[in-house]
Amino acid sequence: MKYNFLKFTYLAFFLSLVIINNSCDNTLDLVEDRVETPVVYAMLNYQDEYQYVRLERAFASETISAITLAQNPDSLYYKNAEVKLTRIRNGVSIEKTLEKVNGNDIGYVREDGIFAKDPNTIYRIKTSELNLAPLDIVKLSINIGDDQLVTSETMIIEEAVPSKPRVGTAISFSEDQSETYTWNAFDDRGGKIHSVKFIIKFTEEINGVETPKQLEWKLINNTDAESVRIAPGEFYTFMSNNLTKDPSIKRFFDSVDFILTSGDENYQKFVIVNQANSGITSSGEIPIFTNLSRGYGLFGSKANAQLIGLGINVTTLDNLRKNPMTKDLNFQ
Repeated sequence: MKYNFLKFTYLAFFLSLVIINNSCDNTLDLVEDRVETPVVYAMLNYQDEYQYVRLERAFASETISAITLAQNPDSLYYKNAEVKLTRIRNGVSIEKTLEKVNGNDIGYVREDGIFAKDPNTIYRIKTSELNLAPLDIVKLSINIGDDQLVTSETMIIEEAVPSKPRVGTAISFSEDQSETYTWNAFDDRGGKIHSVKFIIKFTEEINGVETPKQLEWKLINNTDAESVRIAPGEFYTFMSNNLTKDPSIKRFFDSVDFILTSGDENYQKFVIVNQANSGITSSGEIPIFTNLSRGYGLFGSKANAQLIGLGINVTTLDNLRKNPMTKDLNFQ
């Protein structure tokens, strides 16, 4: 199980930047041994079964290394934090408290790294309890026990509408012409930044045993355009690079899913700052995006447009069998 579009690994990004900034700040005057900073990540999606919020804390310490602190769950998480979401629609508010769960118990296992893996604390609520819909305003409120709330708000965005491809149409992957895929993101209620991928589904047969397979082909990540272009023959190159050429394997093409994920303006700003962090800033300081009232983090909204089970046209299937790049993949 994983998130569409954004993983919790962005918390590691936020936390590591906080650690870097604190360690590089020679003027930092610590009153206590440890000074904590709340770090939050949430991208709401009204199409998902649950809404999740991750809350952690980063520390600066004069005596304990950041790596050591990150390995200690007592340093990483707030014990008695209360996380709430308030949905506002037509002037009417509904406030709900999220339940605290161990992500490891619900399929969100934390990847290996510098941070403690267990427990993997996150907060969640069923989407049906909030009855989220596009254009809703949602406010985040976190009480970490010091009488100073962490707050933010975002608008629930609507998924973009693909104009190419369309439902019921076959996909064409040309050998000698480029292909452009387009969508409408709705300026007033849609996303500001988009990622597009194909899920290519096929069946492999070995000694009469059939096994469903799929490949994920990422066309573009985090574009503010409403189109993406693939070069002539790029599909055949991708297939050749990602499948084993083995005469004992027969392959049968099944379908293609077109997945378009959009993020709101908050996520767009986060990406811009993230890109700045990959270079060298003129001041020598590393910028950190946040849209929280205190601490660091991202509270935003996303939505998915999915065209499931599209076919490919006869010419593309024939090219898959005959193209020099893919003929040895043994598609039938």
